[in-house]
Amino acid sequence: MAVKESIEVDLDSSHRSSFYRIIPAEHASIKLGEVTDGRGHAVGHATTDHDGSVSVRLDKHTHGRSGYYRYQVTYEARGVCREEKGRPVMHWNVVGHDWPMKVKKAEFVFYPPSGVSIPEGGFRAYKTEEEGRVPASVRALSGHYLATASNLGPGESLIVEADLPPGTVAGASILDRARWLLSDWYLLLVVPLLAMAGLWVFRAIRSQIGGDPDEQDVWEPPAGLRPVEMGTLLDQSCDVSDMSVTLVNLAVRGFYTIREIPASGYFSLSERDYELKKLAPPTDDPLKDYELLYIEALFGNGLTAYLSNLQGGFRQFLPQIKKNVYRSLVKEGFLVKDPEMDRTIFGTLGFLLLASGICVLFTADTNDLKGLALGLVIAGIVVAVAPRFFPLRTKKGRKVVNQIQDFADTLKTARGDEIVEKMKQDPFIFHRLLPYAIVLGVFEKWAAACQEHVPDMSPDWFQFHDGRLAEGFSSRDFARDVWIATKLASLTFTAPPPRQFSDHTVAKFGRRPEQEHDDEH
Repeated sequence: MAVKESIEVDLDSSHRSSFYRIIPAEHASIKLGEVTDGRGHAVGHATTDHDGSVSVRLDKHTHGRSGYYRYQVTYEARGVCREEKGRPVMHWNVVGHDWPMKVKKAEFVFYPPSGVSIPEGGFRAYKTEEEGRVPASVRALSGHYLATASNLGPGESLIVEADLPPGTVAGASILDRARWLLSDWYLLLVVPLLAMAGLWVFRAIRSQIGGDPDEQDVWEPPAGLRPVEMGTLLDQSCDVSDMSVTLVNLAVRGFYTIREIPASGYFSLSERDYELKKLAPPTDDPLKDYELLYIEALFGNGLTAYLSNLQGGFRQFLPQIKKNVYRSLVKEGFLVKDPEMDRTIFGTLGFLLLASGICVLFTADTNDLKGLALGLVIAGIVVAVAPRFFPLRTKKGRKVVNQIQDFADTLKTARGDEIVEKMKQDPFIFHRLLPYAIVLGVFEKWAAACQEHVPDMSPDWFQFHDGRLAEGFSSRDFARDVWIATKLASLTFTAPPPRQFSDHTVAKFGRRPEQEHDDEH
């Protein structure tokens, strides 16, 4: 039932700070519409749902005002008809029993549905008093009915009933229920949809950033990428397994040598340890920021380091190394933004939306506010998880990924004649590309292809304490030993310090016993 109330009130130098209309809703639900003054201007209002009624604050600036003021309130009342003796009966409490003020006159005008006639005597009105119900004035007019009651005291009301023909009132259809539900809880859908629309626009703009990479030589790393950058760009995440390959890559490039030595002892992670000896840096191979930090984490101020001594200490450098890798890829135009920063920004924004929604939910007293609160909660969750679905790679980055895949295929399917020809141009190509083959997961096939055609490729950057290379070089065995070194490095870089041998004790008391070995080998 659509209701339009006209309320005229004499404030009479009111000492009230606000004026309220309490709408009865014992057996009905109320959906408030517009609230205006006598001139049709919107009036600021607030609603509060109570058990059996809805309180509407019509005006919060009535203190000290006097004279007559008119308000118009429109709303929709659902569930005002009930079945009695096989026919629907409209039942409505016009004033309500909770209004704590006198009502000089209350009028109710009822317009039946179009084409529906009410039988004679089918429209009734009662005035509730302390003694009970007494009949109120009722008149049948042209196309509508009028019920009137005068001089209602606080708590007294005007009640009207109308008998409607059978079949006039049908149960709410699915469409009606959906419309009512949507009108009550529309903010539950609108707020998350607005959040998703904004995120979609942001994602669409992001995906178009970047230019085109240079032409690719399938035998060279695309765009001059380092192995850790290549691994990061492929899965859009800088993992410790990617960073551990840098240990090998820097040695291949001549910044230090690696020597496998035996390790023993209760606190060791493996039977192998690795001795690193720093060399004079090559003048034609500038280091990137994360590589400078990497070398600092390995050696500190010394010239010799042991992998086992890095246990518990290197992990302190990992966050900054990872951040510098992302910065390098962003600077060179392969990534749009540091994903760690993205997760922090959107996670914080999502948390704020979620917290706001929870705060509103605890104070909400209307369906609109409850819908807003739940909408904010859902929007917060959507925003917090959004970075997982954002493209981190630029257009240039996406094209370079295709080049990386071509490069990986080249290493995996290299033919003997191609390798022989390439080694004539670069005898060091097996070692130079080995870190890339490891990070791409094709090192075994790369080593096998090289083994069959160029058997003697003994390196000076990676040695063994037992002199096993003197018996003959096997690229398969060598590649596997180097791969094992990267795996042990991953474990060491993330491991906590041993209880007995912390970074402090190693720095203070020197090497562990298992690092002592025969330097003559």
